[in-house]
Amino acid sequence: MMTKNELRTQIKVSLKEAKSTLPAESERICKKLLATKAYRECNCVLAYMALFDEVDLSFVMENALKDGKKVYIPRVVPDSSDMDFFRYDEDSEIACGSFGIDEPDSNGEKFLLEKRDENILVLVPGRAFTADGKRLGRGKGYYDKYLGDLIRCDPKNLNLIGVCFPLQVVEDLPVEDHDIKMDEVVC
Repeated sequence: MMTKNELRTQIKVSLKEAKSTLPAESERICKKLLATKAYRECNCVLAYMALFDEVDLSFVMENALKDGKKVYIPRVVPDSSDMDFFRYDEDSEIACGSFGIDEPDSNGEKFLLEKRDENILVLVPGRAFTADGKRLGRGKGYYDKYLGDLIRCDPKNLNLIGVCFPLQVVEDLPVEDHDIKMDEVVC
């Protein structure tokens, strides 16, 4: 089996080669996400602002807002390995932040981890996934740390969906104890 870094490099190259097909695939994947039971039953969506080689969730976020769901997107806490999620809507101020990723204003409503009564859907990007939910991130650990904290807060209903392009699904991944497994992978 390849190492995590070897897999990251291989997937990065494959995504770069497939760049022209990614926007159309993003739209198809977003429609699949909207059809999931986890989406239909949630009232709170933790999404993300996509890099060029990630599934663009704009369509899901727009639909979630139209459907009356709360939408939050991540912001990296400067000089740390932490991130927080902040409320997003059509009036949100978004600026290029850490790692060239669009981020929300930190003055907005922060998603609080403590004992939430909402049905929460977390859409998680990754470099690679397995069909059974193993995830390989970009190597910084932001999502594993945040999701671990979220799971420890024991929300009423939490669904973790890994979101990726089909070429990012691999047969197996090396995992460690701190790696958080997805409930489902949509590609």
